[in-house]
Amino acid sequence: MAQAKLKSCLKQKGVSSKPKRDLQWAQELMASWVYPAREDDILWMDPDEFFDLKKASRLFAKQWRLNGFTVLLKDTYEHPRSDAQRVLNAFVQLEGNDCGRGMERRGSKQHGEERTYLKKRAIQAVLLHQRRLLVRGADMDELWEELGDVSNDYTRTAKIFARRIAKADENAVHFPDPESGYSVLEELRAQNQNGRRPMMPPMRRGSEKGVNVA
Repeated sequence: MAQAKLKSCLKQKGVSSKPKRDLQWAQELMASWVYPAREDDILWMDPDEFFDLKKASRLFAKQWRLNGFTVLLKDTYEHPRSDAQRVLNAFVQLEGNDCGRGMERRGSKQHGEERTYLKKRAIQAVLLHQRRLLVRGADMDELWEELGDVSNDYTRTAKIFARRIAKADENAVHFPDPESGYSVLEELRAQNQNGRRPMMPPMRRGSEKGVNVA
């Protein structure tokens, strides 16, 4: 009964239950262009490419964690430290493979767990409140307004982090300063006893210390 009422609300709101097969782009003077969907368009990676990409991302994140970069994401999400913006600025400033931008969830166990937990909590809160409203017989306008309020409350942490990391990205683009990033990294490593220095390169058995394997 509740699902049927929700579908009715969606239909009244104008939400289509089927994906669009074409796009009409309205322009001035009543002109429009239609872009039909093409079934043969390759929109996604094939399974092998997807598997290779996931494997590479896992290996990168593992090495990134072992190199001690996770201190740049510690306490920057659910319960952010007072200088979270400064730390995120440093996180984005790192160069090359030292930069874990886009790999936050995999690169930091704490960050990933907090994001997953808060995401599930937000979904459950919205669905629970939706069920209560439908049982109560709330009309469509009340349904959309109250669900929006609940969603805003439970996604506040994600929005704050998104604004902070976006500000860090902007700062890195307009004011690139890798040295400041590494300076903050070393400072945090010194403060955090659990932070680990980069791993030593592998050596041949019996070789002199510090000689890399070819």
